[in-house]
Amino acid sequence: MCKGMSTSHTGSHVGKKPKVNSDFVHRTWRQSPAGKCRAKVRCAGPVTVAAVTMLPPRTASLLTLLLAVGSLGQRAQRPPRPPSPISAIQPTANFDAQRFSGTWFLVAVASACRSLQEQGHRAEATTLHVTPQGAAMAVSTFRKLDGICWQVRQLYGDTGLPGRFLLQARGARGAVDVVVGETDYRGFAILYLERARQLSVKLYARSLPVSESFLSVFEQRVQGANLTEDHTLFFPKYGFCEAADQFHVLDEVRR
Repeated sequence: MCKGMSTSHTGSHVGKKPKVNSDFVHRTWRQSPAGKCRAKVRCAGPVTVAAVTMLPPRTASLLTLLLAVGSLGQRAQRPPRPPSPISAIQPTANFDAQRFSGTWFLVAVASACRSLQEQGHRAEATTLHVTPQGAAMAVSTFRKLDGICWQVRQLYGDTGLPGRFLLQARGARGAVDVVVGETDYRGFAILYLERARQLSVKLYARSLPVSESFLSVFEQRVQGANLTEDHTLFFPKYGFCEAADQFHVLDEVRR
């Protein structure tokens, strides 16, 4: 039974107005700024308070407990969503889009993406052509599909932070966050991409074959992203496309 709440009645009280325990009322209710009665759980009138005090002790205690639990449930909030993996990746210091421009060859990709692992045997030689557009970068990707060269045009949009971009890609999974994690501009570049909270790490090179020192840096970055060599796919070193005809251009910038 709730302490301080009187719920017992005798035959001598039949027909009399039920006595309300003022201590219980003050502990359960509080005054609103306008002077109106407001319950900690929900607002009700004097009839409700009187009804509670008229209940048998065990029932009244159970009802009070249920109301308190309901109030806690209403106040409970969802825990904050953990930060995305790429938010912890710092872009290379003093990123220079002009120096980053030009042609890059895709060497390897590390990702836990199931489709990448399943379609790895169909990987084609891929090149990236980068052109600065203010703080943003226009990027054209060239690769073969069924033996035909395709060009995909995309815009790495400015986020206000040098080296960190936002790609408005197609599909229901939303935009892609891009971070240039490390580059020397002349030999290699490591890019991080995240879509739907799934992180990928890519190694690009200015020329092939790539040096062992660049591969070593890439392996360290892959491990730092909680990925392993089992998640890593290496791309062909031959069969690159240099251009695509007008019928095989996918422009995601103008869509």
